[in-house]
Amino acid sequence: MKRENLSGRILKDIRPRQSACTTLNWLFEHTLYTLALNPRMPLDDPASWYRLLSPCLVHFSLLHIAFNLVMWEALARPLERRLGRLNLVGLTLVVGVLSNALQYFLMSDLGTFGGLSGVVYGVIGCEAALVKLRPGMSDLVPPWLFTVSLIFIGLGFFLSGIANFCHLGGLAAG
Repeated sequence: MKRENLSGRILKDIRPRQSACTTLNWLFEHTLYTLALNPRMPLDDPASWYRLLSPCLVHFSLLHIAFNLVMWEALARPLERRLGRLNLVGLTLVVGVLSNALQYFLMSDLGTFGGLSGVVYGVIGCEAALVKLRPGMSDLVPPWLFTVSLIFIGLGFFLSGIANFCHLGGLAAG
């Protein structure tokens, strides 16, 4: 009689589809919450500082990522044409780190946050500053967009689950 090892018996008992779904779910949640940022994960380890940028890559729903990417593409494209790709990448990285750091250090609850909206607000802030400082760039962004952005940030403080300090930090850093 053949002896079967324990792992072989366990694998036979688990249905393949259920195992794959369970594994994928664990992998997704583990990756999502490793890349997202929350105050329970201290940044005292030098290897963990990547997490100040990684929330820009993490989104919690399809609508969330779709809205952020559409807004970033629509607003960043004119900026890229005027300032160049390298400057846009630099702006994205700097604003991403600064806005996420502000959210991390000022958030009062122990929630987890992620998203590109801090960078989107940073692009809006950069465009508003350029329009104000460089008269030749007045066509870069509609004049009402900065006002509407401030209104939405203000409204965000009355809703739960919104990274308001990230939005403020992005706007200021931009």
